[in-house]
Amino acid sequence: MRFLHSADWHLGRTLHGTSLLEDQTWVLDEFVRLAAEVRPHAVLLAGDIFDRAVPPVAAVRLLDSVLTRLVRELGIAVVMIAGNHDGPDRLAFGAELLSGSGLTVRGALDDGDPVLLHDEHGAVAIHALPFADPLLARAAFSAEGEAAAEIASHQAALALQIARARRRQPAGARSVVLAHAFVA
Repeated sequence: MRFLHSADWHLGRTLHGTSLLEDQTWVLDEFVRLAAEVRPHAVLLAGDIFDRAVPPVAAVRLLDSVLTRLVRELGIAVVMIAGNHDGPDRLAFGAELLSGSGLTVRGALDDGDPVLLHDEHGAVAIHALPFADPLLARAAFSAEGEAAAEIASHQAALALQIARARRRQPAGARSVVLAHAFVA
């Protein structure tokens, strides 16, 4: 299965008082052209889509344009997760409605089962793991009991996410983890 992976677009970023949106638009136009050329089974976007939780309107419109071209015009599935710069609930607005169109957005930490894609070799489970701040992870995974209470670091939060993904892995399927995390 072929994937096109990207992350850290930071749409809406300014540098020394200058908007980067014009440059970001050019780069993302090239990204869409690349997707049209290589025809991946899916585009995987691993967080920090926006530069801040409440992005500028122009940045939201740019993302809408890019996703529309990828999903609707090119027919490529997109799996996108929230990073530490994104507002997870804002990024995932309409996610349930959009999931039927080929766009999967995971903002909240416990958004359920993996995304299943298929090719000539069978199923691939995409485990979409948004950024897990330890404090938010403790609240989101409180039903996990003692394990959630012990989440004191980013490493512990990611470890719990990965353990949950392993439990949700369909038998016989290949797996891909899409995460936005601090790693060393």
